Amino acid sequence: MEAGCFLGFITHSAAAFLSILWDISLCQCVEYATHSWKYTDSNHRNWCDILYINTYCGTILSSHTF
Repeated sequence: MEAGCFLGFITHSAAAFLSILWDISLCQCVEYATHSWKYTDSNHRNWCDILYINTYCGTILSSHTF
């Protein structure tokens, strides 16, 4: 395999891997948000959880280049 071809393969694989990690992180974020809101009464929601969700989602979104 030529060096250029191999480098392209590695680059593509790394990009695919990062994309998978991004999807997993976003999925976890959504799952956490859904769980937090589903299992708490609307009058007694934990605002720390909501703040955590916003911070976590914001961090993920800001670290991802579209």
